[in-house]
Amino acid sequence: MPRALRIAHRLPRLGVALNLGSSTLKAAWFSMGESEARSDDFALLSRIAVPLPAFREDDSFRSPPIASDETWSALLDQVAEAAPSRGANPFLVAHRIVHGGTRDAPQRLDVDARHALGALSAWAPLHQAPALALAAAASTRWPRAGALGVFDTSWHRTLAAESRTLALPGRWRAAGVERYGFHGLAFQSAYRQLCRSSPSTASAPVVLAHLGGGASLCAVRGGHSVDTTMGLTPLDGVPMATRSGSLDPGVVLHLIREAGGEVDAVEAELSGRSGLLGLSGISGDMRRLLADETKPAQLAIDVFTLRVAQGIASMATSAGGLEDLVFSGGVGSHAAPVRAEIGERLAWLGVNIDARANEENATRIEAIGSRVRVWVVTVDEEWELAHAALAWQDDDAAASP
Repeated sequence: MPRALRIAHRLPRLGVALNLGSSTLKAAWFSMGESEARSDDFALLSRIAVPLPAFREDDSFRSPPIASDETWSALLDQVAEAAPSRGANPFLVAHRIVHGGTRDAPQRLDVDARHALGALSAWAPLHQAPALALAAAASTRWPRAGALGVFDTSWHRTLAAESRTLALPGRWRAAGVERYGFHGLAFQSAYRQLCRSSPSTASAPVVLAHLGGGASLCAVRGGHSVDTTMGLTPLDGVPMATRSGSLDPGVVLHLIREAGGEVDAVEAELSGRSGLLGLSGISGDMRRLLADETKPAQLAIDVFTLRVAQGIASMATSAGGLEDLVFSGGVGSHAAPVRAEIGERLAWLGVNIDARANEENATRIEAIGSRVRVWVVTVDEEWELAHAALAWQDDDAAASP
């Protein structure tokens, strides 16, 4: 175990959770208590959201830049300034990493691990490389701190075999081409809040709908993910702000041929200029579309709500029913008209949304008589990172001689 992880138990210890998004680095400092403290004994002490350097002014292709060392250092300077005490150094840094492959738990994020995870960058091109570059910069800034990778894909390692397996030849499946699923920290946060509010749901069939710039759905049965809409990459599933979502594979082959075999150019179009932006020609921002009364804007909204409703019905099949539907994400938590339209499309499934509660963004928005409980939650990925870090610390300490 690194010397940093053997600090005397009398010293107060701090951790920092780093959650790199497409336009913002969110960070949270948390107390790790004494060395004997258990993973349920911690507190978030301060938070900060640091805007990333802008590289596009419109709504098209957005991903965190692979910044220079100086840029990462400047971002981490702002994170350090948000520490609960001046000059504080973290004992542990927990990083959200989008693609963890088959990893089912957090992992120490050393140089070898970063190299191995970098091999998955082609399967998460918008997210993986920038997050690993940030992790390298954080290790340079805080060399005595432990570094931990917490993976969005780990939540979905419980997928049923029939959900995980893609209908492809065995040689491709043997090479790891399967359904991995994403948004794991967000789903874990949403489900934790659901169970806290209604403990009986722990054994109920649940569908989680995380709708934001990126969007995906998850079927939960017995407290575990059993199916999800994203697959090998975060490009799969329902349409998103600028991502196409699922397509006929023939469409992709056609686009590659039309582009003269330029795969990267087609990938940029599918990832950055499709989805709501491509449908509307206006924006990938749902707020702008809801404020726009033109037909292209309404078409984009209608396509989105139809595909999400279809996805919820599909997830309900995998979950073995639908007793609770949980909305989260920027759109899911705040766009009442979108939730209302999705609810109308699912009325046959027993979803009945109360108009007033929905407009107020209440926690419970189902109408009296609805066969499905409908929830609106705000996920907290930084809290999940901190919780995962302390749980891992407990396991790591128990395994050490």
